[in-house]
Amino acid sequence: MFDISEGCLNCPDCYSLVEREVDLLKDKLEELKKIMSNVDAPTIEANPDFKNQIEEVQKAVKDTFAKANETAALAEKLNKARGDIKGLIETLKNEMEDTNEIVGEVLLLSTIRRGSSTTPRKLLKISSDSWRRE
Repeated sequence: MFDISEGCLNCPDCYSLVEREVDLLKDKLEELKKIMSNVDAPTIEANPDFKNQIEEVQKAVKDTFAKANETAALAEKLNKARGDIKGLIETLKNEMEDTNEIVGEVLLLSTIRRGSSTTPRKLLKISSDSWRRE
């Protein structure tokens, strides 16, 4: 610190601590510069395998991306097929319910007509033929 009338004044104690830390950091920076100047950093031109390795990585990334797209397309087809199968199952359930109703009607008719010449098998065939026409 400097005062025009009094001249140079003593700095606070903290200033000397800061000044000491700055000096230490300057020394460490100089040491780091020396270390960095001794390090031989390889360049891409100095390492011919590096370019090949980069190309291999790029090819692997492209292949992975293509496989991911194929998988997505297959997943979409699978979901469509799953929906189709659900529709078929629902249709089969409905047809089985209809068949069960027909069988129930046939059994009822066979019970009613036990004394007639028409056997339950004939009734079932008649009922089945009429159901197929619908």
